[in-house]
Amino acid sequence: MDARALLTACALLLTALALPAADAPHPLSPLALLYAVAYRGESEGCMTLHTATWGPGGGVDLTIRLTGAEVDAIGLTEAEGLVEHMDTALWALAILRTGHSVRTEAQTEITADDLHIAIRELHTHLVPMVGGIRDAAIRRHRELGGTTGQLAAAMDSQRSSAQRRREALDETGPRRIAAARWEAWASAKRSDDTTDQD
Repeated sequence: MDARALLTACALLLTALALPAADAPHPLSPLALLYAVAYRGESEGCMTLHTATWGPGGGVDLTIRLTGAEVDAIGLTEAEGLVEHMDTALWALAILRTGHSVRTEAQTEITADDLHIAIRELHTHLVPMVGGIRDAAIRRHRELGGTTGQLAAAMDSQRSSAQRRREALDETGPRRIAAARWEAWASAKRSDDTTDQD
């Protein structure tokens, strides 16, 4: 997966956060929900990803454009936070592929401290956030009457895997409690001063 694909994934995650609540006047149908999360188009008015080159070294600005409704639904602070975590993922991918620093002129070899930063950010923020968004989308899909077959198609997996993923939403235990907190975060009404969970 390249940088553009990663940023597109981030845009999809932000789109998922901005989806209408179940009690909204016009909630999405199960198929529309899956389409919005898995195959978001880039038509006018939708969140879009833009790229522009800068500097002599071949750098690129990657910009995610949000609609006003998406900013209202997500909150600017949380949108910026999620993009910051995606930035860490891109940085980690680059240092893992090159074996050296990529954001300083002196290309020193990566250290355990560099990887500590990457692991902490990804493990404590981005991965659980993405998991929470996924779980909230799967639960909403089920509530809207989506079938296991449709879920399997969206997940590009066997029906049995999709069924297990659905059933996992109702499990209990310490691991599910942590996952449920992030699912609740993903589906809660947002405010601009909301920050990441601890």
